[in-house]
Amino acid sequence: MKYHGFSTRDYLILDNIPISEEISVLEIGVGTGSTAELIIGRVKEFCGVDISRELIEVLSATYRNNNSVNLYCLDVCSDASLGKRFDVIYSADTLEHVKQPKGFFNFIVRHLSFDGIAVVTFPNESEGKHHGITWFNNKIDLLMLIDSVGLKVVNLFEVRGTIWHKIIRKYLWDLPKSLISRQNMTISPQTFEQTEAFQILQDRSIKAKFFSYYAKTITEIAALFPLYDYFEVGQKINNEILLLRLKHK
Repeated sequence: MKYHGFSTRDYLILDNIPISEEISVLEIGVGTGSTAELIIGRVKEFCGVDISRELIEVLSATYRNNNSVNLYCLDVCSDASLGKRFDVIYSADTLEHVKQPKGFFNFIVRHLSFDGIAVVTFPNESEGKHHGITWFNNKIDLLMLIDSVGLKVVNLFEVRGTIWHKIIRKYLWDLPKSLISRQNMTISPQTFEQTEAFQILQDRSIKAKFFSYYAKTITEIAALFPLYDYFEVGQKINNEILLLRLKHK
């Protein structure tokens, strides 16, 4: 069993994208592959990209016999192109780690089908609090950037965990994890191979296997009831988890 952590964000993505055997899907920033695991086999094609070569090598080995899965190591902020477009593009908790957010959205423009939908969710933390390197001080800045690359915002929501989600996370995830966590980083990692999750993903010990099983069980328990509520956002968007649904203009 692979370690995915308390991967409730997977259900946030699944609640906001269409899934069918007729569509192609691209994920930007595949992480442990937890969201991909819930999508692969339910769509015509799944493609995942990540800047971490080590991560892509691990996931490629997992899906080496699945012709409907393609995984690539690349920097989405560059001019890289996969040479094709996708019906659905999504990205969870990646935008805050990129150096050039305009390049990130340009990558979406180059790869989104003209009638496709893109979903991006990320924590927009303020300068004093942020663990990433990209954030937006107000809604206008974010909307102007998206408009400048040729995308339009269909929806923009603040996402908050439900009381149920907060209780499960605090008492069944954060507390147990704090007792066994092996890292105390002063600088937040910006690429996945630097994270504790990647180390656990590669660890074959009994302890790691148990931790993986526990994480999966707690996530499935949490998913028994609604995990998120959605709210309209004002001009101030600091320290809010944002979810955007985007289309071509």
